[in-house]
Amino acid sequence: MAVFIIRWRYAERRSREYIYMKVILPRDDSKLDQEKKTEKDFKEKVAIMGQLYRALSEISELNLKNTIKTIIFQNDQISFEMFLEENELNFYIVCHPYFQKIVEKQITAFYPSAEISMEKPYTFKEK
Repeated sequence: MAVFIIRWRYAERRSREYIYMKVILPRDDSKLDQEKKTEKDFKEKVAIMGQLYRALSEISELNLKNTIKTIIFQNDQISFEMFLEENELNFYIVCHPYFQKIVEKQITAFYPSAEISMEKPYTFKEK
């Protein structure tokens, strides 16, 4: 029980430091899109995203310090979020600043045309 409380407090304290990165990918209007043969193109994009997830899943093994923290606190978190704002679907990646450079490098490695910008945390508005 004490381990659970310690992990929860650690996660709560750390979550206040998280940063929000907005990722924008330019629309590809290739010949495949124009000819409506996008099934193969879609599968390729999904495969690339799978590789990105795999690369980011290994952040717990960056160094010895991070490996020990992962074993004790189990709190290396990267969140992929979609948020609808003014009828526009936005894609955010939320993580601790410690992982910011790694996440940015991995995204630009797999998606060279991606634009990443730092944003304030989004808020939900009541109707």
